[in-house]
Amino acid sequence: MPQVIKIIKTKGTKDISLLMYTILTTGFFFWLTYGLIIKDIPIILANTISFSLALTVLIFKIKHG
Repeated sequence: MPQVIKIIKTKGTKDISLLMYTILTTGFFFWLTYGLIIKDIPIILANTISFSLALTVLIFKIKHG
């Protein structure tokens, strides 16, 4: 969470790996999908939050390099 806040404020993503955040975001998406399929609320909640934060970082990385 602090990383996302810092990135939003500074738009600084120079030290973040695009490949790593792409893989991480994809993994959260698959876990979220799995949680939805098996209807497991803790998996859904945890991965919704994680996916949203990772996607925010990934979008800023793509937009601001």
